[in-house]
Amino acid sequence: MSFLITKVGIGKLLRAAASDKVHNALVVHSVTVSPVPLAIPGDLHLSFNATVLKTIQVAMMDFKFVRKTALGADVPIGCVGGIGSCTFDGCSILNDLGSVGSQAVATNVTSQIGSMFASVGANITCPIQPQNIAVNNFVIHIPKLSSAVDLIADGDYNITVILREPATDVQLGCFTFDASLVRPKTCSGWLCSGRRRRAPSS
Repeated sequence: MSFLITKVGIGKLLRAAASDKVHNALVVHSVTVSPVPLAIPGDLHLSFNATVLKTIQVAMMDFKFVRKTALGADVPIGCVGGIGSCTFDGCSILNDLGSVGSQAVATNVTSQIGSMFASVGANITCPIQPQNIAVNNFVIHIPKLSSAVDLIADGDYNITVILREPATDVQLGCFTFDASLVRPKTCSGWLCSGRRRRAPSS
């Protein structure tokens, strides 16, 4: 299966969500993704800048997926098999993501993400210490995805990521961005065979 993300726009549409500034421990300054559209399988170029303001002893990460419809209604997307509006342990998220969908695919991607953080000297093992994390044009190869992604229908989405302290639910940081997903249409019928049918001989 392959698909196109036709509008990521994270660099322009990334914005801070409402969070508790007193307890804010993580600030995401910028994120850019290219190419747009992104064909999967294919290479994703990722740049971002974030600052850990204070030590994070333990944290949970809530991913909230909302599909925006033509009628203006927002449709929340549930969590199925680790895809959608799911919650992960922020201290072991790479391990958690490694079990999502196809294990081989997830392990491949999480290994590349781990290498990305290591390449800039970032330590994301809890307790996460104050630091600036700046990644410039790191290339992540996105392999063919498993059928688990089929539950995410084509359309426009708003995705919010919230980092929170599990015991108190205090928000330590959050950001939101918009994305659109469109899979290429599968051609069917005799016109897709690359040749026309011959007219019957008389």
